[in-house]
Amino acid sequence: MMFPSSFFAFTLLSLLSPPAVWSFTTTTTTTTTATRRPTTTTRSLSIEEIPDSANFARAECWFWFFGAAGSAGIARAGFPAQFQRYLAAQQLKGVGPTKGGPTVGLPAQLLGYPEDVCLADVKQIVDNPMTIEQMVAKYPEPEDGDYMAAKRGYINIRTFNQANAKANPLALQVVFESFSRSQDNVRPMDAQEVLDLYKASDDGKLQNELKIRLFVGKGLIWAAGTVLLVLLGIADIFTFSDLYKGWFPDWPGGTNFPFSIFTEEHGSLFEIPNYWI
Repeated sequence: MMFPSSFFAFTLLSLLSPPAVWSFTTTTTTTTTATRRPTTTTRSLSIEEIPDSANFARAECWFWFFGAAGSAGIARAGFPAQFQRYLAAQQLKGVGPTKGGPTVGLPAQLLGYPEDVCLADVKQIVDNPMTIEQMVAKYPEPEDGDYMAAKRGYINIRTFNQANAKANPLALQVVFESFSRSQDNVRPMDAQEVLDLYKASDDGKLQNELKIRLFVGKGLIWAAGTVLLVLLGIADIFTFSDLYKGWFPDWPGGTNFPFSIFTEEHGSLFEIPNYWI
């Protein structure tokens, strides 16, 4: 995963901005070269002295900076949640009661589960006579708990587990994620629609429907995450490019970044303050 552009840009702007004791000289070229002088007579470049190309790059840099910040925040919140859900599933291996017998035939490791689940355990959950709305009403979410469950009447895994207290824990998570698309909660009507479909299915169709829904749900989650990472990577590239062109365009390390920080003389990141305009 590429470093979020918002943090990357902010760090460089904060840590590499030159102190007031550095002085700058302008040239007749399209860029401005900064030099460090051991003198107490210093000045900073005025807006008029900064090239138009650098000013444009600065404005564009802030556009990418704030534009990527929201997406990066979503990524930072979403991926840890998915990883925690994966870890929680791994801890359910061999835990709780099971009716045994034939398994559903899930590619467990591919879907993020520690093992396959028994078909009889799934059917026990599907055959629960309570409706989803009755589960939500009987086991309400605390006011300080999950917002969508507490305020909007959604069902989450906690309520689903309580309504099926005697069922196998891993089978419960598998069934819940088959209609929640690996989310923390789901609308009662959506969950009920899937459960009704399972109830009306024979064993073979139930297995197929369960596997298809899990494949689609997990696939959408990973596809969305991959697309988000690619977009954040593109934002990283544009943000750093504009950062380089707007604040230190003469820095040799920016000519073929990141390779140039190792191949170019004075291309080190620590040299950036010497080229700040």
